[in-house]
Amino acid sequence: MTWEKDNEFMDSSSEIFFDVPQNNWKKNIIVCISCLVLSFLLVIFFSGICLAFEPFQWSTQISRAVSSNSCNTQKICNEYLLLGNDPTTSMIVVFHSKNFLGDPIAYYGLSLGSKDYEIQGTMKKLNNVYIDRYIYSFNLYNLEPGSTYYVSYGDKGVNGMKIRTFPKNGNITFAVGGDMGTTETAVSLLESVAKQEPDFMFIGGDIAYSNSMCTCWDRWDKWFENWNRIMKSDDGYIIPLTVSIGNHDAGGYNRNKSEVKYYFDYFPISKESYHIHYFNLFKFLILDTHHVSHSSGIQQEWLVEKLSDSKYQEMPTIVGYHVPMYPASISEFGTERNEEIRTNWVPIFDEYNIGNETFRFADPIKLPLILYSY
Repeated sequence: MTWEKDNEFMDSSSEIFFDVPQNNWKKNIIVCISCLVLSFLLVIFFSGICLAFEPFQWSTQISRAVSSNSCNTQKICNEYLLLGNDPTTSMIVVFHSKNFLGDPIAYYGLSLGSKDYEIQGTMKKLNNVYIDRYIYSFNLYNLEPGSTYYVSYGDKGVNGMKIRTFPKNGNITFAVGGDMGTTETAVSLLESVAKQEPDFMFIGGDIAYSNSMCTCWDRWDKWFENWNRIMKSDDGYIIPLTVSIGNHDAGGYNRNKSEVKYYFDYFPISKESYHIHYFNLFKFLILDTHHVSHSSGIQQEWLVEKLSDSKYQEMPTIVGYHVPMYPASISEFGTERNEEIRTNWVPIFDEYNIGNETFRFADPIKLPLILYSY
């Protein structure tokens, strides 16, 4: 009796448990498939997110693919000029392409269309799954001081630029900026600078605000579009550029060089994050404030070596970098990073008579001088 009752109870419960309308399984399958499709579409749409600042902007791989980026539509894009080690005799020509253009060869001469000299450059393909990008660079050496050169490159030499070296004697004018980005204000400032036709411009870090994200290649392209369009003289000379690295270029502080996206590829001035230029009237040292290289150790030794070089020791000095040793903010003044920079550099600057930091000045520059951007 007990067994039969239990068995009846179990049969009854089984009937209740499985008493489900027969058409619900179809609805469940449709819901599951819809969720899977929606999840897949969301992953596709939001893949490769870039978060950039100045202005704040987020983009996805899809939105960047359909943007009006010049590098998406032109064979050659982002053509610019970097200062060489000695800008009286050397300059660095750089351009980008989404295509492999063959051997990196350029021609230059003293007259338009001339191919008096041929130079073998370097080509580097970005290690980036999001874009196909080739960086071509040409180090022009042994140029005549104070001379105009016409450089041609690309497919059959149809692309090119008009450049000039710095004079051995005479004044040099330059502009200083930083924390730039691609805002309307940044564009207006570039337009104001270009009207003054400086010999070159120094940008002290936080250039495009890409935050070293490999997905933010479009932000760099936008920055270069602004630069290419604006930074040239009325008679067609390209205004050269030199830079220091900032935290929004490196992606923070104390980064390994291999972690930094774009900066070293786009600015092949030096293999290190610090470098020097020698002008006719002064030397210009550009340093790294703990973004890739620490202020002590190898960079500090390099700084002393350059300042103590007997060949250039009597030459006045300008120093540029990103993070100030003496920031206006009290909270930033006391950070470990700022204290370390002061400890490692101020005694050296004092020994070699390099003056106080400045970024805004109305009076004529008096050397030595320190420039920073933060």
